[in-house]
Amino acid sequence: MLSDPYASQLGHVLLKLISETNGLTLAHTLDLALRSMLVDERPEVATALRGFQDLVYAYHRDPTDIRSVLDHEVARTLGGIFRAFPLRFREEHIHLTGALTADFVYPRLAALLEGPHRASYEQKIREAYGDEALPIRSEADVDRLLRLQEGMGFSRYLQILTLGKLVLVDQEAHRDAAYHMAARLYRDDNIGRIRLKFTFSRATSSAADALPGPEVSPEQVVLGLYEGFEAFRREHPDFDYVLSPSFRKEASAFDSQRFASKAESFLHHVDEILGLIAKHPFLRDKMTDVDTVGDERHHYRKAHFEEMRPGMRKLASRGFRVRSHHGETWHCLRRGVQSVDNAMNIWHIDTLEHGVSLGVNPNFYFHMVFERVMALNGKGKPVPPEQRRVSRDRRHGLARPPRRLRQARARRASRS
Repeated sequence: MLSDPYASQLGHVLLKLISETNGLTLAHTLDLALRSMLVDERPEVATALRGFQDLVYAYHRDPTDIRSVLDHEVARTLGGIFRAFPLRFREEHIHLTGALTADFVYPRLAALLEGPHRASYEQKIREAYGDEALPIRSEADVDRLLRLQEGMGFSRYLQILTLGKLVLVDQEAHRDAAYHMAARLYRDDNIGRIRLKFTFSRATSSAADALPGPEVSPEQVVLGLYEGFEAFRREHPDFDYVLSPSFRKEASAFDSQRFASKAESFLHHVDEILGLIAKHPFLRDKMTDVDTVGDERHHYRKAHFEEMRPGMRKLASRGFRVRSHHGETWHCLRRGVQSVDNAMNIWHIDTLEHGVSLGVNPNFYFHMVFERVMALNGKGKPVPPEQRRVSRDRRHGLARPPRRLRQARARRASRS
């Protein structure tokens, strides 16, 4: 529950400080606040700020449960400031299935589970969440399944979006989803513009990503989302949006029964996008860019990017801007940087989404790998198989092993 910043001394201090020091980080804001004369005069505010600062620093050192940070009165007051800000914010990075909440999903999922195809929906839920996910009897059950749990990997995160995908069964469902999302973000989060990333086509050759239920065409998806946002905009003229069709970048994310290759499949979808705009000219100002998403751990070589390059260049020639998720997940840092480089130089993307690999200090990264390996070695444990790619890449010339590791290898070699 967010706090009203105008109703407390803490809110008064933060409002004054933030308004006078626009553009500071949270850490700098807290440092300045604790040195402020306003805080010196209010011991209870100083106690709250100091406690919150300790929580934030502790979380940076050991990221565990962020709930204690978000539930703190300083966090709730900062949230209240954002919600009360006189200008509405722009949400430039939001995914359709990741933004659907339990109150939207549950009633629609309950209807599917009571329908004639109940068995196929239950089977898909078991595959994605395990046998313990069923039965689903309440919004709370759905909320639990939709939330990313501590320690979940990226591939697992993609799977927990399944419930949201299951209920988007037709154009009307997409219309309702768009309206619900716009209303919630406008009301609760002070957001006045959304750039929505959504799956343009569900076609896939991956059994894990295949969905039961009726086939939904790209035209139904796009028109449903357009109608939902337009309905909300008629009620709130200051609201605006952009529809950003998104495509999975994995090699298996296409219909292998209809198309011989990923390249052929993507070019077909590009033609579908251009055809929709020609058929429905009102989409021209709302569908202006595309995005790629998915698990990039196996998508980093030049050959991987060449498959979608012709389609990307065709879209760019028609005025579309290309946005893409890269440098978000990787087996080793080199591949994370390599995927960003190829996206920029082969797809010529306009906007890089995430790009976390570019912000990692290689010296820190590789020495941390070394320390973790040595810690496991000291306990007599092997490096887990999924983490051994780092060592292989290092041998292929990415970075010379640290001196301590070379010395340890030399000692082992001399003993043998």
